[in-house]
Amino acid sequence: MMLFSALVWTGNSGTLVWTNTAGGNWSNSGNWDPPGVPGPGDIAKITTTGTYTVTDDQNTTVAGIIIGNALPLGGVQQFFVPAGVTLTATAPITVNENGTFTVANGGTVELASTAPLHLVGQGTNFGVIVVSNNNIYLYNDGTSASQGGLVNQSGGLILLNGSGGIVSALRPYDYFQNHGLVSKTAGTGTSLLAASVGLLGGAYTGASGTIIQFGGGTASAPLQADPSLFLLGFTQFQFVSGFLQFPTNVIPNLDLKGGTLQLGPAFQGGTITNLTLDGITLTNTLPVTGTLTATNGSVSGMFPVTNGGVVSAYAVTFNAQVTVEAGGRFRVESGTATFGNGTVTNASLTVLNGGDLDVAGFLNMDGPLTNAGTINVTNGYAIQTYNNATAAQAGGLANLATGVIGLWNNSSLYGMARGNEYLVNQGAITLMSGAAQSTIDFNYFNNEGTLAARHGTLLLHSTHGTLQSSETFGVVLNSATDYGKISIVGAAPLTGILSVSLGNGYVPPVGASFSVVSYASLSSGFTGFNYPPLPHAGLWQPTYGSSALTLQVQPGFNVVSSGTNLVFRVDGLPGHKAILLTSTNAALPLTVWTPLSTNTLDVTGHLNLTNNVVRTEPQRFFIFNLP
Repeated sequence: MMLFSALVWTGNSGTLVWTNTAGGNWSNSGNWDPPGVPGPGDIAKITTTGTYTVTDDQNTTVAGIIIGNALPLGGVQQFFVPAGVTLTATAPITVNENGTFTVANGGTVELASTAPLHLVGQGTNFGVIVVSNNNIYLYNDGTSASQGGLVNQSGGLILLNGSGGIVSALRPYDYFQNHGLVSKTAGTGTSLLAASVGLLGGAYTGASGTIIQFGGGTASAPLQADPSLFLLGFTQFQFVSGFLQFPTNVIPNLDLKGGTLQLGPAFQGGTITNLTLDGITLTNTLPVTGTLTATNGSVSGMFPVTNGGVVSAYAVTFNAQVTVEAGGRFRVESGTATFGNGTVTNASLTVLNGGDLDVAGFLNMDGPLTNAGTINVTNGYAIQTYNNATAAQAGGLANLATGVIGLWNNSSLYGMARGNEYLVNQGAITLMSGAAQSTIDFNYFNNEGTLAARHGTLLLHSTHGTLQSSETFGVVLNSATDYGKISIVGAAPLTGILSVSLGNGYVPPVGASFSVVSYASLSSGFTGFNYPPLPHAGLWQPTYGSSALTLQVQPGFNVVSSGTNLVFRVDGLPGHKAILLTSTNAALPLTVWTPLSTNTLDVTGHLNLTNNVVRTEPQRFFIFNLP
């Protein structure tokens, strides 16, 4: 039994109790105890045992009304507002479980800001109910003690003023069935309409600048739109709490701000072609073939982004396994997009060959990120991984052989110091732009592919870093001051190839020098160099210093007199042979020239030789043969 008759109002002039168990008119003073007609300041109690109807047959202002005695064998007490009558309440109206409240077509009930309507029993409206800065409360837990709900019948109007609304007060069977119209008047107030059952039917409208919010449903019985639902006018409609299901398509004009959303298997033909989430939690997913935009909420499930599909993420958490297929695109638009929340164990993002991942915000990975396609990180943002050696936080980045990662405007790749973050690079990671610095910082870093810088400085930082012999470091020289640099924190166990290329049509002159790789200390050098050709027949000379590798453009072949000796310098491929030949007749074929020495170019591709000069010879010619 749920009895609201114990509600207390202060400042009232009296309480009148209905006594006529045959029913009758409100205006008959003989039907009340004490005799009289309830008016302003009075509380009317229609609670006497029996089954009957009380008709409010005149315009009435009353402080409050209690309908229904909440007794198991107390009968049914019915209250009726007929056509042409306006009932104004200045304090609560309570309808207990064995009471009913009905407004006829042409009847009006006005609920002041101090007058909520509590429906523990049934309410039905064919007329007009005006709710001003207060609420209609629904109570229904499925027991005989609370059977509350409200039906707004065809032709019925519920008018919301200010923040007036409908509240699900006791669940999970409370209902609001709308077959008529709910309208919100002009103003800045927000109205919440919430019920466990029904709600999304009939017509809703509102004035410009207003907001109508919906909520309700249950996990086992989420709200669904009835075919009769229309969201009209200039108000903003929002779903903000509870459980919602889209069996076949979205609800037009409804913003998804909160609560949870389920998609039926037939939603948009079994795929997501156009869905925008703005704070709601999506609990299951389908293949994305069109556009999925998610903001300020979370997405769960396992789904592919197929050819032509686009996912746009704004400050959203994916507790999901997402695969970006060839022709698909995943965009982190702004804010922070996160895979995993520190508790789920299956969050991951995989970009297949031909797929694209654009990161224009922070991308946080509590699970693995695997790339065989193309990733671009822009605007100084970063991919950040978290790995504390638990299943719920196992973040890392694997860039496979076909994977390409571009870092733009000083963007970076980080392991966030949980101790086990990793980066395995078998593809290519390139600093594309930025005058300052981009950082690659992982506790475990294994490079088998290409690390390159076109502009600015690519900083490599790893406690447990391994540079493999298959790797390539690449730098692009765009001008004397604009060129890519790679900086290694700590000892530099260089290996593999240093590849140099020219950008923007730049041709470095003889004597130009570029500090392209810096380090705290050098433990080994590159095994080879790839240089671009120089049109003036100059050659590249690498020099390892105590803290940097410098490239200098030198003449391709140089002979310098030093006392009674000639000093020869030649540049070529590291490890290749260089045979010094001589002859007193330059016209003779090389096959008959005399070899003076055979040497091997060092790891930098550099060779110096000294040969004694015979002053009595009128002439002698020298040439290097580089087989």
